[in-house]
Amino acid sequence: MTIEELQRKYGYNPPGNAEEAIDDGNSAGDSSSAAHEHSILDLGNSQSGYEDDDDDYAPPDPWKRTIRVDPVLFQADVPDIGKSQATDAREDDVVLWVSDNTNPPSDEVLNSYLKDIVELRKTHDQSVPPAGCESRDDEDALCALYRNNFDTEKAKESFPFPHINAPFRTVRPDALGFSEEESKIFEESLQMYGKDFALIGKMRMPYRKVGELIEYYYQWKLTPSYRVWREAHPQHVPVVQPHLSAAWHQQAAENGPNTFAPFSEPSTSEGPSTLSN
Repeated sequence: MTIEELQRKYGYNPPGNAEEAIDDGNSAGDSSSAAHEHSILDLGNSQSGYEDDDDDYAPPDPWKRTIRVDPVLFQADVPDIGKSQATDAREDDVVLWVSDNTNPPSDEVLNSYLKDIVELRKTHDQSVPPAGCESRDDEDALCALYRNNFDTEKAKESFPFPHINAPFRTVRPDALGFSEEESKIFEESLQMYGKDFALIGKMRMPYRKVGELIEYYYQWKLTPSYRVWREAHPQHVPVVQPHLSAAWHQQAAENGPNTFAPFSEPSTSEGPSTLSN
């Protein structure tokens, strides 16, 4: 067995084969580096291609809506809005005060005017505040001054002043009473619409004002026909308070359920109460 064979047997390369092994290693290293370089280039090309594709393609956004444009499917020709020919029968409110007045009276003018009004009220035997307690809350006098464009002399000439905050009665002084037929219509309407008097007037009795219907309702509750109607429509019976129900049934047993006896709750104490320790 030669030395070269022994070296090969125990893992030693012969001297002549070492150079060949080095050359083989260099060639293998060159090929591996070339392959690695090629993979890097491919990766770069793939990334650059992905960026190019990203510029052209954008995935749909579920939260974003696109505008649909189609004159046949989506767009419509809206005609011009014409003026309504219907008339409104409502009465506009009266303006009592506008704050943009360019010529407001001074405090001295107001105080002098209110003192003169106090003297006018005394002359006409009207109630006035006691001496030393003059108030600037005489709304009737202030409203008269405003309506006369802050002219104190014209405002005094319009005395006595109307009450500005007095209750306004919506029932006409010449309003006619309800006939038997109207009473029947009112009871039927009350069953249908409840105590919605505006709706009753609109649907069944348009010739009556709401104030007339309300006034008749409270007058009708004091008549025997209301008791008859209430017994026929128990769903409209008001709830009786528990502490008054016993006294109410006692009077109903004595005077009858359809009578209008004056109600008085009986006292639960027989004599003056005393406290003792």
